[in-house]
Amino acid sequence: MPATDWCARATESEVACSSAYGGVATDHGDFIHVHNPGTSRSGDFNRAVGVRTGGLAEFARIVQRVQEIHLRLGLEPPSTYEMHPTFADTPDWMGGLARVGWVVRPCLFMCSPASRASLESGLEWRSPSVDEYMDWWWMRTLENLGRDAAECESLRPLQTRFATVFKPYRLLDRGELVAWVLAANHGPWVSLFEVEVEEERRGTGLGRALMQAVGSEAQRQGASHVLLRCWERVRGFYESCGYEVCAKGADVRPGKGAL
Repeated sequence: MPATDWCARATESEVACSSAYGGVATDHGDFIHVHNPGTSRSGDFNRAVGVRTGGLAEFARIVQRVQEIHLRLGLEPPSTYEMHPTFADTPDWMGGLARVGWVVRPCLFMCSPASRASLESGLEWRSPSVDEYMDWWWMRTLENLGRDAAECESLRPLQTRFATVFKPYRLLDRGELVAWVLAANHGPWVSLFEVEVEEERRGTGLGRALMQAVGSEAQRQGASHVLLRCWERVRGFYESCGYEVCAKGADVRPGKGAL
């Protein structure tokens, strides 16, 4: 593993994700708040990331400050607090949050050196235009994700902007779309978002082919590493693709009786 502060990179990647939608990040010292003037939604659009605290009383004060920011700006109540990896990788502290009613979801940041690999015969790697991607996104969001046309229309400008930073890439098998990913180049590293394989094609090696193509693309762009965020349940898959855990994070969400 290179001498890189992957905890800092992990937080930067979270800020980059929300900023790609049009958010503006403000560092408050013990947390970073990202405000998107284009929407009042919380989630990835308006949120607190890089939360730095290891005590319940301090966390309660941060929650109050973030809630005040959302109220002042006319935003939805905060739906999640993204812990800075330095503070998330402490089981006792995370357990304490859970005991007072917060829902704690540990996550992993994994990285791999960028390296060139050849695709198997019949597979093709391509990057569609933003317009082409958005047409596909519209249909998929309506048909597969259960959102109505009005909701899709409100999200479309945000997703369009996002796709200019986290560029779409597709893996085709004999012309058929079988997997896709969104990737942003940050110079020495590339961060990933929405790594997906069509459900009926999972377990056939296409996920590994997708990650090999991502590594080749990152190297072609001059990056040395690829960074992604995932849940523990898919850790084994990414390790089989050559990725290592470089930081541990956590989503902290309000639960019944939280603070």
